[in-house]
Amino acid sequence: MWRWHVWACFFWPLGASTYCGQDLSKDPISIGLKNAKRLGVKFDLKVGNAANLLFENNSFDVVFSRDFFEHIDKATKAKVIKESYRVLRSGGITIIKTPNLSYLCIAIIAKRIKLLMRFKSPFIYIKHTKNDPDNDHFGLTTNSELCEIMNNTFSHSPEILKVPLGRKIPKLIANVIYKFSWGNEFIILVSRKTVFVNCD
Repeated sequence: MWRWHVWACFFWPLGASTYCGQDLSKDPISIGLKNAKRLGVKFDLKVGNAANLLFENNSFDVVFSRDFFEHIDKATKAKVIKESYRVLRSGGITIIKTPNLSYLCIAIIAKRIKLLMRFKSPFIYIKHTKNDPDNDHFGLTTNSELCEIMNNTFSHSPEILKVPLGRKIPKLIANVIYKFSWGNEFIILVSRKTVFVNCD
């Protein structure tokens, strides 16, 4: 939340005039409002739970969530997506960016094999998950789970954007890997709110 000015920069070139956001904590809101004043940008930031957005129906063209869904369980994800749908205008876009659990599972297997080959203990964990004392990321998710939740609203054809790995591996291998659902370090899901047409 404290970097609202950074994320707003993504939408300035698209002609956005107002930026709104919500956070559980007052501190990030205060920092965000100070940055908005410094930059001369109109921000409407509120303190509250994302499962109950404090904005009117059909208010926004874009709802953007970055690195948040890994901190909430599946039931809460569904509530947040329904709320996002509610505040979107007809034809509006939801964008969700979150770490990819499938990728992390493959990565941990590869790391364990590498450790075994070096005659070291393979008992390591995925950062931020169950066995890690810092388990903030208990809600890590997969492409299929997110798409399933999106399809339970009236969202139109959720699409997962494929992003090549930023790792030091041969380009040919990277180009093959990123085509698979497990080959993307992050899930970037884009979905459009259904446009309802009055046929009367």
